[in-house]
Amino acid sequence: MSDNILVVLDDKGSAFYSGLDKTFILQKIDFFEDKKIVSIGASHNNYILVDNTGEVFQRESVASSDYELFFGNK
Repeated sequence: MSDNILVVLDDKGSAFYSGLDKTFILQKIDFFEDKKIVSIGASHNNYILVDNTGEVFQRESVASSDYELFFGNK
């Protein structure tokens, strides 16, 4: 959780967020089909997803739903 965002990871490996775009209704995070989310994090206007290989992804920008590799085995 951060100032403007809440990120939730359920027991099935699906992640949800609220707070972006000024909405506080939980919305499912669409992520790469071949990657399993195992950990999450939140910052002021962004969120971080960690997959089961240890790669860390962040949302590319506040206005985008694309992802970029932040840290990992690339």
